[in-house]
Amino acid sequence: MIISISESAEFRNLYTKLSNELQPAHSKKLNLLSATDTATLRVQIEIFSQVVECCSSTYPHLVGESKAKIVAHMDMLLRVVRERGKRISGQETDDINMEIQRFHRVCQLHRLKSEWNYRVCCNNPEVKECYETAHQIAYTIKKYSKEFDWKLKNALENLSKVVGSAVEVIDAERKEIVRAMGCKQGHWYKCPNGHIYIITECGGAMEKSRCNECGAEIGGGSHRLLASNSVATEMDGATSPAWPQ
Repeated sequence: MIISISESAEFRNLYTKLSNELQPAHSKKLNLLSATDTATLRVQIEIFSQVVECCSSTYPHLVGESKAKIVAHMDMLLRVVRERGKRISGQETDDINMEIQRFHRVCQLHRLKSEWNYRVCCNNPEVKECYETAHQIAYTIKKYSKEFDWKLKNALENLSKVVGSAVEVIDAERKEIVRAMGCKQGHWYKCPNGHIYIITECGGAMEKSRCNECGAEIGGGSHRLLASNSVATEMDGATSPAWPQ
């Protein structure tokens, strides 16, 4: 059973993949990646850094099966990033943001479970109920949302209180992955069905494509967005495209 971050195959595989893709830059050779691929690589590196940092800071405080469970959860997130390839849509970055937040909460749950205070009173009915509530929310098979995160934070705070833990339940200190794309406002758009995508470089639509999620037509031509598409204000607050229509 894998119980060490350094022994994680997913950690090694993704680290090697990202290192190889960055090699031209390290060697000062011509960068053959497109602007979109470069932006996606930046996002992948940001995800990798955040997930591994969270796991690394939590791991030394864990005992028993919690070590293996946290590494397995990290592996799952890294596998998704590695297998997704060179295309990560705006909607996917938003979903991944929430999954990173879930991982942060799961790490807090296992830290609480690994504390001496919890272990000496884990059979107490009140403690068991608080733990089961937090565990059920943390491992829900439903799409993790801000509402779930708020409920899980409250459940973790209740568990920490009943066991007298010194572990502070806080939000993840992380940058928004969306920011890692490095684009100014007005580069994020939505297809007719509401799926989000990004136009890099100037932000103006110069070609048509198909939505990764539903196959609807996206983009446009001559810096003009298709009438069926719209600005994704929820991504960066923009109300108009980066390139004037």
